[in-house]
Amino acid sequence: MDEEFLKRHRFRRLLKDDFEAVQRGLKKSRIEKRALRKIPTSVALDPKIIQDLKLSADELGLPYQVLMRMFIIQGLIDFRTRRTSTP
Repeated sequence: MDEEFLKRHRFRRLLKDDFEAVQRGLKKSRIEKRALRKIPTSVALDPKIIQDLKLSADELGLPYQVLMRMFIIQGLIDFRTRRTSTP
């Protein structure tokens, strides 16, 4: 066989192997990301509360949903702390 053909063929195989490895890595990272993905929820709040959240978040330079999530997480931490520290 032509040596040039073999070089090209080997190079293509290496590229294909690399491409498949990258695909496997991407699939793995997608699966890992899916496991870490936040779960959307819905909460019905008074419009005044939403307005206050938006104003407060704007002062901090955050989206109001992020501020709301921060409040929920901090509230949960405080709740657990109080629950475990009470005899």
